[in-house]
Amino acid sequence: MNGITQQVLFSGTKFPENYQKAIFSDITSLVSFFPTLMPMNYPVSGNAFVLIQGSVPITCGNSDYPLPINMRLPDDFPNSPPIVQIPFPEGFKFTVSQVLGADRTCNISKIHQWQPRKTTLPIFVGNIVTYFSQYPPFSPEQGAILAQYIAHIQSQMSQMRKAQNSPPAPAQPVAPQPPKPQLIEQKDCIDLALSQASSIIDQINQSIADYNSALIEKELTNHLCKVVMARTSELQAKSNEKRTAIQSMVTNEIPEFPVPPEIIKLAEDNSKVPFFKETNQFLKSEFHEHNITVDQYINGVRTLHRRHFEMYLYPMAS
Repeated sequence: MNGITQQVLFSGTKFPENYQKAIFSDITSLVSFFPTLMPMNYPVSGNAFVLIQGSVPITCGNSDYPLPINMRLPDDFPNSPPIVQIPFPEGFKFTVSQVLGADRTCNISKIHQWQPRKTTLPIFVGNIVTYFSQYPPFSPEQGAILAQYIAHIQSQMSQMRKAQNSPPAPAQPVAPQPPKPQLIEQKDCIDLALSQASSIIDQINQSIADYNSALIEKELTNHLCKVVMARTSELQAKSNEKRTAIQSMVTNEIPEFPVPPEIIKLAEDNSKVPFFKETNQFLKSEFHEHNITVDQYINGVRTLHRRHFEMYLYPMAS
């Protein structure tokens, strides 16, 4: 793996020591399947991350094109999947979808169902390659432009690695020479690559936070909509039942029945009785509640019945 050791790769990271050997073996298998990927230790603000950068081949049309990819292993890896971004160069036209966002971050859950401590990195990246081969995020014309860009970057990185790994030349009895411009350019390229990697990691972290917030808000909104729709349907059904019952009552006419004159005369006479029963009941309740004496109750009942007889019963009988 480009000469990087396990100790160097995990220096300053938060991975438990008992996990580092298995993770390093997984990364080694990944690089053996995809030699264009390169792991690196990336320090940020007193901490360090394991970053895997490079490209993987995908099929677009009838040709294969390199797809740039950046993966950061989270601190709880392998319990959580890598954070993936497709770092297309600025100005490159690509297709935004549910998997690939406008910020170039991948929604891995749409591609692969991660199984903690079971899913390996070669299978994980292989599923990414399979998906983007079925749904290429760019056209063959854009793929050709991207291939030239990546080949140029890989050529520069290869020259930097050769310069770093080549043994120093034996000392010669000549005057010291100024550094070659190429070495200065290589240092600038390294600084630029580290700066871009830092920016990519910050973008990935912010994208993950924004995505989680939007996902929670969406779930709450969907739940509220379902509750409102269910309640609306229930109320609409009850309203329809009430409306149907009212319409049936309106359409069904009440038949008219002839009323005998004697009943009409009796109703008119009874309507003249000034609440006889109510007054009698009132006297009884007042007596039971000890608001009036026995004599008052008897005199009241006698007076009530006498007036009722004199004013209504006797005239009706005569």
